[in-house]
Amino acid sequence: MTIDLRAMEVGFELPAVEKKISDKKIYKYSNRYTGTFVDMIHIEKEAAKKFGFPDLVLQGTQAANYAHEMLFKVYREHAINDSKIQVSFIKPVLAGETLTVRGRVKEVLKEASKADITVELWSEDSAGDKTMVGEALVRV
Repeated sequence: MTIDLRAMEVGFELPAVEKKISDKKIYKYSNRYTGTFVDMIHIEKEAAKKFGFPDLVLQGTQAANYAHEMLFKVYREHAINDSKIQVSFIKPVLAGETLTVRGRVKEVLKEASKADITVELWSEDSAGDKTMVGEALVRV
């Protein structure tokens, strides 16, 4: 499958990935490894409340996975085989929120037959506040 050439231009905005964050989504992701019986803010509402959160908290890696999903939809196998992602989580995402992951091409460095594409990444909660920021590097 070929990549839309616009996705290799500075300023290109990747199609956003929007996810309604439910208890079920958080439980399913957080309990993916059998034997995880620790009281965590991701699977125990009482633990979340004990740490000052009104509800379950989405794991940061789950939000990062949504960023990978967005990259894959545009850059296909290159987002798996030849990419790096680095993000920081700056605000918790709670159950009941809608999380929107966005990306914009920040830089393109072309070599003979390859291009390194730097994508600015961020996610926003329902209020429009940023919850994650970072970058991805995809070699196409």
